[in-house]
Amino acid sequence: KGHNLFFAYKDRPAVLGKITSVLGQNNINIHDVRAPHNKAQDRSLAILKVDKNVTQNVIDEIAKAIGAENAFYVEL
Repeated sequence: KGHNLFFAYKDRPAVLGKITSVLGQNNINIHDVRAPHNKAQDRSLAILKVDKNVTQNVIDEIAKAIGAENAFYVEL
């Protein structure tokens, strides 16, 4: 349950750092992070549980910064 972010991207160094930086700049606290990796396709999926609603502007900013193939927010 909670506020969840999902970002699919081509795996490379520093992506999680970019995501967490943008969230921190927007005073969004991270409760949990998972980043499963598909070695065969060289893709990763960042899954973050955060403390509050995330605006579309923040999601778009992160997606642009990391070159996300897909990005979305789900409140469960």
